[in-house]
Amino acid sequence: MNRQFPPATYEEQELPQYRYNPLIECLPPIRSIETLAKMMRHDVPYDSSQRFLRDEVRKHAVQAIEQFYAPMPRHLTFAETFSAMLRSGYESRNPVNPIYWTGLAAQRAILSSHLSDKQQPTGPLKLGTSIVGPSGIGKSLAVDNTLKLYPQIVQHTSYRGNPFPFLQLTWLKLACPFSGSIKGLTQNFFHSVDWMLGTSYARQYVGSKTAIEMMPHIATVGVLHGLGCLIIDEIQHLKAAPSGGIQAMLNFFVEMENTMQIPILLMGTPKALGVLTSEFRSARRASGQGAMCWDRMQNDDCWKIFCKRMWALQYTKTEVPLTDEIIATLHDLSQGIPALATILYKTAQETVIGEQEAVTIEVLRETYQNSFKLIHPFLSVLRGNKKKSCLEMADLEWPDFVQPKSSPRRTALWGLRSIVRTGECSE
Repeated sequence: MNRQFPPATYEEQELPQYRYNPLIECLPPIRSIETLAKMMRHDVPYDSSQRFLRDEVRKHAVQAIEQFYAPMPRHLTFAETFSAMLRSGYESRNPVNPIYWTGLAAQRAILSSHLSDKQQPTGPLKLGTSIVGPSGIGKSLAVDNTLKLYPQIVQHTSYRGNPFPFLQLTWLKLACPFSGSIKGLTQNFFHSVDWMLGTSYARQYVGSKTAIEMMPHIATVGVLHGLGCLIIDEIQHLKAAPSGGIQAMLNFFVEMENTMQIPILLMGTPKALGVLTSEFRSARRASGQGAMCWDRMQNDDCWKIFCKRMWALQYTKTEVPLTDEIIATLHDLSQGIPALATILYKTAQETVIGEQEAVTIEVLRETYQNSFKLIHPFLSVLRGNKKKSCLEMADLEWPDFVQPKSSPRRTALWGLRSIVRTGECSE
């Protein structure tokens, strides 16, 4: 089956270490913070006339509230980090250099040998990084919106006047199976690559092989297609893996980075810290580009920007101005979790459409009481009003040995100024 993929276009690079490498030269240019903010921002189609549509129609229109995305400073910082991580991984991997191909067999042998030793990882994730944070704070949104800035598949045919048939896979994102199955994750890699590229690696490498046997083949496929970054989401599920499985998988991540120079991005909830710290022995091993611990948002300037963008999407006939009291109420009810605040605001509007047609503080609190009962225990713990009693709190709350710190005020304000300049705070 012949499939068509976006053709490569090459740009001259400013940095000498990035020049004459087609895997880097085909990437989008290195963008400024202002440009990243504009490109990552997602506005939903809206104008004030929609407030006077039929009730039934507005109850459909209000669903769009969940789709808006306002990049915050930490999201933009990650986008910059990913840009550097991707290019750093490609620096020593240049497929127009014969060494790229002649060294593959030796690299595979080293990787297989290290994996069979079943020892603790020998080094940190030098190229990659990790993002850990409570559910609903926007980790996946930030990563997905960053990935959209890069073509996932690039078809190379010629480079600088010479034939260069090469199918590049810039990034691949996988989710750990809920069961924590290492074999399931490795199988998912081959099936995902086949689905995107039209290849048949699963038929060739999966079969009756164990996870350990499949791992070197993952690295081989990554080299054959110039995999720029492997993203593993929901890594907290690895805790459910059979004895020894976690160590084997994390060992593989480190060895594949060190041997094949393929960066790894690990993502998960605070529960994942138990995986990283117990098996890696040091959080430094998941911090090659600087581990990112994203806590719930504080009621600060960033939260006000988020609320202002969200509150502008009013589908009720009565337009209610956003006040500091409403901002504080949204923060208290959602505990600084953007996904919960968004759902709360959307649900509150659904409740009053066709009735009082105004979202007030009282409506927000009533909606919280009536429609969010299932998560009251969790949020009560976050407020400090209830002792920890649910194991599931590990998805929302940091363990005692980790206290994520806010970014330095100078950095936060610099990011906010960049957002303001690009219109993030505009009406």
